[in-house]
Amino acid sequence: MGWMRWSRIGMAFMAMAPFYAESSALVVKNDFLGTLDFHTTLYFSGPASSLQVAYDAGAEISRLWNESRSQIFYRFRYYRARFFISVGIYPWIPSDRGSCADNYIRVEQGDPRSSRSFYRMAGRRGTFYLSDDIGRSTTTAHEYGHGLGLDHDDLNQLMAPVPGIMFPRGTYVQPQFQWNHHAQPGAPGGSLNPKHRKVRPLDILKLDLSKLNFAFGSDCLGEGLPMPSRLAQTLPLHPPALAQLELERTNSPDVERERYLDQFDH
Repeated sequence: MGWMRWSRIGMAFMAMAPFYAESSALVVKNDFLGTLDFHTTLYFSGPASSLQVAYDAGAEISRLWNESRSQIFYRFRYYRARFFISVGIYPWIPSDRGSCADNYIRVEQGDPRSSRSFYRMAGRRGTFYLSDDIGRSTTTAHEYGHGLGLDHDDLNQLMAPVPGIMFPRGTYVQPQFQWNHHAQPGAPGGSLNPKHRKVRPLDILKLDLSKLNFAFGSDCLGEGLPMPSRLAQTLPLHPPALAQLELERTNSPDVERERYLDQFDH
């Protein structure tokens, strides 16, 4: 199963890089192939981390961000956007290696009534809660979008044909995308069921690459300190592709639980 549908998920290690940047992806431009490759390594740690959680989260991000097969317009031409996600497990948060491709995720059990996963905007650190159905609800793909610099979309999306990945909980959507298809918008069950979120071509177009120069063929996406040398950037070493995990396992909470959780960001 190649990159045309899925990114590769696996254990990966990054070489040392003598700079520090806040960003979630190292972007590599290939003019010959007409591609922009977004490389991210997710290092998981924390009391609830496991190899299964890492694979589930990485596979979800890979699947959703690649399935749109979208293009980005950069400096007078279109490039195909491809996302390569690798994962690693550590008993503690590893020391920061400095590469903008390295992301550090703490995993905790969480409280289903109040805990919401989060990610630093245009940054490389976040916390995932198992109570958010990690790998089975689009949560990790949504949070990764924050890492890439995307903010939430407007809460009223009744005209949207497909719920975007950056739609937060509580968003008003068409009935078929609600927890309860028969509920009125704003009533119990009358808001977005996150399992319906997709990365749309519009979401890919929103990625701000205008500040990237690709002086040596690669650059970092996100806010951060200037880098003394782009030659120092290194790419993850991707192992052979692994069989993807089934991600369509969804168990919708009851309406009252969702009514309470709607007030929190997803």
